[in-house]
Formats: sequence, C-alpha cells, structure tokens
Amino acid sequence: YCNPVQMKRNTLIADIRPDIYMENKSFLRTACLDKNLDLSSIESMELSGYLKEEDYSFINSLASAYNLKDLDLSRLAENNYIPSNAFSGCDKLVTVALPDSCYKAYGFYAFKDCINLKTVIPPSPYVKNRIIDKERIRLGIGTLGEKTLHAILKNYYEPCDDNHEVPIDGYVADIY
Repeated sequence: YCNPVQMKRNTLIADIRPDIYMENKSFLRTACLDKNLDLSSIESMELSGYLKEEDYSFINSLASAYNLKDLDLSRLAENNYIPSNAFSGCDKLVTVALPDSCYKAYGFYAFKDCINLKTVIPPSPYVKNRIIDKERIRLGIGTLGEKTLHAILKNYYEPCDDNHEVPIDGYVADIY
C-alpha cells in the first residue's frame, strides 16, 4: 500500500487512509504537488477513503480553473460530509457520483452554479430504499405517482419528506 495517489491516463485515483487523513491538512493538494502532476491534465477523479474541507476546496479549483469534468466520490468512507459550496462554481464539472455514506449529508449550495453538470449519480442505498423499492402508481401527482427519475431528483434536492407535496392556497408544491 505504498502509492495512495496515482494517475492513469487523465484520471487521478486516490485512496486516502485514516492515518493520511489525520496527518495532512489537504492530502490531495499536497500529493499532487509532491508528484509534480500537471493539474490541467486531470479530467476525472476516483476518490476513496476520507476527505477534509481543504480537499473539497482543491477539487473545486480543479473543476473551475482546470479541466476536471468527472468526479467519482462513490467509494468515500462513512461519515464523509460534503460541505456547503463544495462544488459551487465548478463550471467544468459534468458528472458526479455521490457516496453511499452521505445521502443526507451534503451542505447547502453544494452544486450551485455548476452550469455544465449533467449527471449526478445518487447514493445507491438512498435510491433503493426510498425510491426504487417503493410501490408506485404511474398516474397523478405525488410521491406515489411520480416516475422514478423525478422521485430520485426530488429526494436528492430535498431529502426532507416534510417539504414534499406541500399544500399552498389550493395548489400543491412538489418541493417547498
């Protein structure tokens, strides 16, 4: 286990262990600079283990000032939190895969102004337990009458069920 960070073509692969996580303020930035990596060559990242807020800041700079387009966070360890504004303004980001461990743990405006973001792959237990395993009626408005994709997106953007289908002056707001 001697190389927690490596480049394969244009993909940065990093496995950040707890001991590395505790030692470094921003492991990703330090590792990339220590390896003299050409930051503009990083088009995708596959991350596992633990991230700190400073790591998210570094990822943000790669997806806004450089060429990072695809970000796979699906293998992050439990209890990782995506901080507020983590990817705000990442205008080059196209695809993000979210970790299973943080389906309700992402900060406000995490993806604000990500104008080219086309695909957000939600955490698998979240999708399976709250949406796919749920009985669905294919007609009408409301959680039971929604198509699967609509329900996934609605629950991703607003995980609190209390803010779904809120009656307002004779109408129903899908998300309030």
